This record gives sequence, C-alpha cells and structure tokens, in this order.
Amino acid sequence: MQRLLMWGLLVVAGVAAPTHNTAAHPHVIVEARAEILFNDKGEVMAVRHLWRFDEAFSSFAKQGLDKDGKYTRETLQPLAEVNVKSLSEFSYFTRMKTGGKRLEFGMPENYWIDHDDKDGTLVLQFTLALAAPLPVAVAPLMIEIGDPEYFVAFEMAKAKPVALLQARAGCEARVREPASLDSAAASQLSRLPSSVRQLPPELSGLTQSLFNVVIVTCS
Repeated sequence: MQRLLMWGLLVVAGVAAPTHNTAAHPHVIVEARAEILFNDKGEVMAVRHLWRFDEAFSSFAKQGLDKDGKYTRETLQPLAEVNVKSLSEFSYFTRMKTGGKRLEFGMPENYWIDHDDKDGTLVLQFTLALAAPLPVAVAPLMIEIGDPEYFVAFEMAKAKPVALLQARAGCEARVREPASLDSAAASQLSRLPSSVRQLPPELSGLTQSLFNVVIVTCS
C-alpha cells in the first residue's frame, strides 16, 4: 500500500484525492477534539479522538458508500475499518507522555465514522486505551496530536476541544497550540508534490513543532 494513499481513507477509492492545492502540504485538514476518559479511582484510562475531515476530502472519501442517498455508520464502517488499520503505521498521529516518558496504548476500540448531514463532512471516532491506568495527580498527562510529515494538518476545535469524562474535582485540561509556520517554510512545503508522503531530510525539521498538545492535570 503506497503511503501517498493518505493512510486508508483513499484505499477504498484507490487513487489520490483532490485537495485545496494538489501540489501543496498539507493535503488533508482535520479538526480534532479529544475526550479524556477517567475511571472511578480518578485515573486516566483512555483518550477518545473525534476527527472531522475537511469538506473536499470528505466528499471524495465517501463516494459510492451511500445507501439510498444516506450515509450511516453501517455503510461507512468499511471506511472506518480501513482507517484504524492504516493509522497504526503512523502511531495514530498520537503521542502520550507523562514525566517525560512515552506511554504505551493499545489498538483502537469503539471506532466508527459519522456523516454530518449539514455540511457533508466525515467524523472519525476511535478510542486509544492506555496500557495501564494513569494517576494524573503524580504528573500531568500530555497528549500530542499531529503529523510530523505535515501531510495531514491537525487543528484543535475552537469550541470545546477537550472534554474530561468522569474526572474528579480538581482536574482540568488546556490546549497548547503549535507555532505557526513562517512564510519561507510554508512556501517550501507548498511546492512538494502530492506523491511525497515523507518529507525530505532538509525539510523534516520544519514541522516537528506542529503538534497540538493537550495537557491534563489533577490537583
């Protein structure tokens, strides 16, 4: 499977999708939300991702998957299956850390794709459970969301980007957005053709700071 197939959404169609600029990075824009799941001991158990794909990409990806003009979870489930399997190659565009140490998480659970009938966009939902419950009071949990290759641009939702589910009093979350690319870096990346999925070494350093960081603390 070629990496340029955008980690699965395009496997169904088998070709590269049209984008806002067919010769520019990024090729896909995702509006991200994160839900942090706690257990009854006040420990973090998992993060649930809700990723809304841009209209152009959604329009292409869902071609031929409707049933009588409707897009249901059932008809879109093959697309969800392809996604969660393909995302493993990119570590689900997620890095979780605490105290400077990388945390392990399992395979995606409870995954599906919803169709927003208002604007036609697709929303992928999946849950990544931590290998072991994390007592956040000891050290903050940091969840980094992004694509170091900048093939996919992740933007945290402006309204309610993070929710803490079943968290005890004293827990909160904040979002640290990435720094903006300067005009020179943006220009260099924009000239890359759509066939490039892995940045050349001389450009890879430009995008390493483009991760959104969700920081969860409990007092």
